[in-house]
Amino acid sequence: MLRALGYRASQQTPELPDAARLVDETWDGEERSRVAAHLDRGRLIRQYMGASRCRLCGRSNGNADLSDGRYVRRSGLAHYVTEHAVRLPAEFVSRAVRRLDDLEQAEADMAWWNRAGRRNG
Repeated sequence: MLRALGYRASQQTPELPDAARLVDETWDGEERSRVAAHLDRGRLIRQYMGASRCRLCGRSNGNADLSDGRYVRRSGLAHYVTEHAVRLPAEFVSRAVRRLDDLEQAEADMAWWNRAGRRNG
């Protein structure tokens, strides 16, 4: 089961958090940027007709649900993080930063690509 992240309170789901109450202007900008980069790299799960609007500034803000395999979120969640400093749960932030660190430190196996290219050529 995927964990829902960043969905907002509405008439149908009043129990969900209000983004305005999650704003944390003290959140480190570099960490926010890294979390937003992770959010933007999700896999498309479903797409909707028409975009939602940011509840804080009114900007058109995405029309899809994305996932990293553990969490599912609206495609506009990165906007809330970068533009409004909406802080996400520490568990998610740690995972996002760790995954980006792992990707940045990973070495590319050029020998594999070289062998595969020769077999197909």
